[in-house]
Amino acid sequence: MTSSPPREIVTEGLRKSFGGKPVLQGVDLTIRSGEMVAVVGGSGCGKTVLLKLIMAHFPPDAGKVLVADHEAPLDPSGAPPLVDMAALDDAGLDRIRTHWAIVFQRNALVTGDVFHSLAVLPRGPS
Repeated sequence: MTSSPPREIVTEGLRKSFGGKPVLQGVDLTIRSGEMVAVVGGSGCGKTVLLKLIMAHFPPDAGKVLVADHEAPLDPSGAPPLVDMAALDDAGLDRIRTHWAIVFQRNALVTGDVFHSLAVLPRGPS
């Protein structure tokens, strides 16, 4: 039996509203080590809000964001432990964020469709 790759980011019941208008309502998400994730959707559907909540740029109204702490001792399964972003101070957040890469696409990362924009990184330099 093979085990799943360790969890890197987990959201549990994430909720956020602005001015009484709900943007995210109970988002549960698990991203595992080695996965490349694209958040896509129409304008105003909450993509940027979700990413900013994960990065702790502002707090959720409800729910949790748990992330892997790659600088802490491994847990008994050999995976980095998950920490609650809301429990970290600025230094702790900076330490966690050094292990991430997030690219916001403005209009078009490269010309073409979503597939071509996302395929740039895996292909690498020519």
